[in-house]
Amino acid sequence: MSSITTHGPILDSGFTAEISEVNPVTVEYSLTTHLDAPVARVREAWTTADQLAQWFGPSSREKATVDARPGGSWGLVFAMPDGQEMPLGGAYVEATDDTLAFTTGDPDNTVGDLASLCTVTLVAEGDGTRQEFRQAGVHTDPAHAAGARDGWVGFFNQLAELVRQA
Repeated sequence: MSSITTHGPILDSGFTAEISEVNPVTVEYSLTTHLDAPVARVREAWTTADQLAQWFGPSSREKATVDARPGGSWGLVFAMPDGQEMPLGGAYVEATDDTLAFTTGDPDNTVGDLASLCTVTLVAEGDGTRQEFRQAGVHTDPAHAAGARDGWVGFFNQLAELVRQA
């Protein structure tokens, strides 16, 4: 996987695309971020509904739910500029003190709907946390994945601001 180094909260970003017979297109990328807060604080921002709603997604988040345990679900509803609501959610595959793995959409779908598996690993680093994020999307293409990656960069900037304020 290739990586690039950037300035600001995103320290490292990698991107790969693979085509296989099982999944017509699988695109994967990773983002590494340093956050100025302890691991427990960062995990709380990921696993508490009102905090998740403060940083995840565009600025118009209306509803959030979080049940951060294997088999539990998460969800957000975004209010779009045209007044429509856009839901986004998935299920937790893993939830430990330092790792969260969750789906967006249903990666096992057979109709080609967009879906992915996201993994967040939190590592204590000095007075802060190194957040290692990886998203592997199925039934997608590199252009859509690049847009999603850019979205996560913006979300993680909002996350950095939220955890810094605590």
